[in-house]
Amino acid sequence: MSPLRRAQEPAQLVVFAAQNDFLDSGREALCRALLPPEKLEAVLRYRRERDRRQRLLARLLLALALRRLEGWPERLALERLGHEAAGRPYVRGCSWRISFTHAGEWVVCALGKAVGEIGVDVERIRPLDLWDFRQIFSAREWRAILDAPSSERELLRYWTLKEAVLKTRGLGLLATEDEIRAAGSGAEIWMHLPLAPGYWLTVAAQRPWRKLQLEKL
Repeated sequence: MSPLRRAQEPAQLVVFAAQNDFLDSGREALCRALLPPEKLEAVLRYRRERDRRQRLLARLLLALALRRLEGWPERLALERLGHEAAGRPYVRGCSWRISFTHAGEWVVCALGKAVGEIGVDVERIRPLDLWDFRQIFSAREWRAILDAPSSERELLRYWTLKEAVLKTRGLGLLATEDEIRAAGSGAEIWMHLPLAPGYWLTVAAQRPWRKLQLEKL
């Protein structure tokens, strides 16, 4: 693709989200049929049924997204899905960057075009032992967490920000404590999105976007 063509592409993020029960028996059977055998086998290696179903749903969201955005057949999208050595997903021959996340009752697939690498993270707001997380926050962040009306809520807000930014760098949970502390203070662009009560959803990209769309299926 020429530099002129790339420059003309609209910088955008599209986020597809669905609750676990979106993957009913019919959609699960469809997703299993669309996945190449070796990729289905990789998903089925997860011990917990919930983990297996959430990963199937993430792949179904990707297939539905690329059908809507690019007109791709669902099977093609899943055949071309791969992962880098550090685990970041990509679709071969596709100009959209992708990122997956899931927590609680929600599964999310984010796609970005002309914004560089992207990251997305969702967390369910829940009781936590705050001090288990102390080392991964800067002094300023930790003070903000402790001073917030709900420290758990504020901690998880920061966590989704950091995780989304780290995914743009291809790190995610592989990052060191120093890298986690620094995430969110660099050049990446990020935003919290309104998913559902009791959840934080954050997206990040290496470059600004002109359009952002959240679709709940």
